[in-house]
Amino acid sequence: MTELLDFLQARLAEDERAAQQQMVPIPGSRESDEPPSEWPRSPGRAPDRRMLLDVDAKRRIIELYAEAAAEEHGLHPEADPCREVLDIVMHLLALPYADHPDYDRSWNP
Repeated sequence: MTELLDFLQARLAEDERAAQQQMVPIPGSRESDEPPSEWPRSPGRAPDRRMLLDVDAKRRIIELYAEAAAEEHGLHPEADPCREVLDIVMHLLALPYADHPDYDRSWNP
């Protein structure tokens, strides 16, 4: 499952970068010697903001899964029905990236 979590984190980082690149600089709120790449930014369009919120929500889901799986008294592989459901959720989160070259077909839910 570690490979799947690493894969998801990498794809979410790519999605986040894509959303941030579409964000527009805020004029008039910068030091005169700062390059435009350092200016504060604001979402240019609603989909960009939604994409950032989507990335954040998915990261929280992955983090909760990783924390639960790591707890000594948390999820027990193959014995806990909650673990099975969470495993399926992780696989479903990866499904939109099925066309990525690093996607493992064994992750299909």
